[in-house]
Amino acid sequence: MKQDQHAARDFLLYIAIGLLVAAFAASYGFYLARKGVEPNFKNDWSVTIATAALVFGYAIKSHWQLRRLWSFWAAWFALLIAHFAILLPLLSRMEKVPLVLIGVIGPLEILVAYPLMDFIMERLDSRNN
Repeated sequence: MKQDQHAARDFLLYIAIGLLVAAFAASYGFYLARKGVEPNFKNDWSVTIATAALVFGYAIKSHWQLRRLWSFWAAWFALLIAHFAILLPLLSRMEKVPLVLIGVIGPLEILVAYPLMDFIMERLDSRNN
């Protein structure tokens, strides 16, 4: 029963976050329409941040049992810095970055980041034992 309560709470949280994102996008659209300005949004930062939130947010969720280990947070933070150091310069060279890249880059980065994080955690754990 406790898990059902958490599932309902999580579902409501996801809905609230989605509504906030939609409200922000709609209000930004109305603001630009009122000013009569064409949206000139390159999306390099938004794609990088959204991809980081997707990949590293789920990394925390999937490795939650390791949250008390400093080595987990060190590996997580190092991979997050690498994410921004690699992805942001690549995307900033593009004239217009399509938002669909979030759906392309995110899963590919998960395929690289999760095994790499597991490898780092095993190496750090073997050194401590």
